[in-house]
Amino acid sequence: MPNVRLVAQNETQFKKQVVDLAPGIWTAVGFAASTQHMIEGESSVTIIDTSESTSAATNVLAAFRERCDKPVGRII
Repeated sequence: MPNVRLVAQNETQFKKQVVDLAPGIWTAVGFAASTQHMIEGESSVTIIDTSESTSAATNVLAAFRERCDKPVGRII
């Protein structure tokens, strides 16, 4: 069960956004209690940290899909 107080505090400190770190590498900030990352490979993407809930993960994936629509090949 996510810590609702922690998630609410996180939302006040971090604007919900996807940050371009380098070509093909993105970080999602403000969607969950931690940051999630997507790395684009030749034919698929790698997702690092799926977050603390399925709803947060769904929102992060939707935001990542605005950058790249390759299939998810692996999750770390």
